[in-house]
Amino acid sequence: MIAAEFPDLEMLLKDYLAGGLVSWSPLVGRRFPDKNWVPGFAMVIRDDSGGDGPLVLATRNIGLTCIGPEASYQQTRQMAERAATLLRAAPDAPILPIADATVRGPYSLDAIGRVEFYLTASLTVVGHPVTLQ
Repeated sequence: MIAAEFPDLEMLLKDYLAGGLVSWSPLVGRRFPDKNWVPGFAMVIRDDSGGDGPLVLATRNIGLTCIGPEASYQQTRQMAERAATLLRAAPDAPILPIADATVRGPYSLDAIGRVEFYLTASLTVVGHPVTLQ
């Protein structure tokens, strides 16, 4: 039997997005910064998974929360817009197994003591075939 395995999208996106957001030097990961975090910029990546498609394709839904200091609304918005642009460009990045990307947002969230924007993307991801015995 042949099936498909898919890469760790959170890890791949972490490296890809961090590389494209060097102007903000954000802390990028899959968890929100802890309480001892020194305010700066951060981005949280959440993979909500999705359905399998034909052959080695699958849909994966991700969410990004872009966080910035309270006095940096415009800079945080620009970082979120750049993240959205990077996701739209992802199908052209040879290091990512993404064939298509649909991005929604970013939109502002109500946060106390910091600025947050949120965006989502639906990605068509290319896996690799494996033979199961």
